[in-house]
Amino acid sequence: MTDAIFRGMTRAELDRQYDQRTLVPRMALLFDDWRRRSDIFASRRGLPHRISYGRHQLQGFDLFEVPNPQGLHIHYHGGAWKALESHHAWWVAEPWLNAGHCFASIDFRLVPTVPLAEQVGDARLALAKAQELMASSMSLTVSGHSSGAHLAAMAVLAPEEGQLPPDCDHLILASGIYDLEPVRLSGRNDYLRLDHHDAVALSPKARLEGTL
Repeated sequence: MTDAIFRGMTRAELDRQYDQRTLVPRMALLFDDWRRRSDIFASRRGLPHRISYGRHQLQGFDLFEVPNPQGLHIHYHGGAWKALESHHAWWVAEPWLNAGHCFASIDFRLVPTVPLAEQVGDARLALAKAQELMASSMSLTVSGHSSGAHLAAMAVLAPEEGQLPPDCDHLILASGIYDLEPVRLSGRNDYLRLDHHDAVALSPKARLEGTL
């Protein structure tokens, strides 16, 4: 009998939970569709401005602007922390631009080229840089999808109190990972290379529960 290693689940069961191909076996086609939809949107709207927040080519974000903006929407793409780039999420911008919000699609250095802790650092630097562009009257919405939802949460949660900073009005997290301990025990850790301390320190759940 195979031993359970996390809340009654075996390593094989954890691996299935953290492998999107279990539910979406043709992931590459989905990624291609995101890129296609983004290219179509940019062909209509025009290319965004590229703004850097660091020296690496991936330490930057794509900014779509609108006249007299009501707010700024900052989005972190998914990709299991190791894949995709900001342009895969351009298609997300359209409804926000139509509603009068500027839209920033964030790039960041990818794992395993850098440790996850440095990727989280990039997420925070990008947020700070984007906020410098805001007028005081603008609202701020931060969103993320999948691993990008983890990064969005880590970027905005205060390190100690586990609260949103006062200048973040809305946080939208879709299909994210908020407790990295089971991820550490799965096959994902072959490239994340987290120990228990890392998993706790980089988990939004731990910040919200005050268990750091």
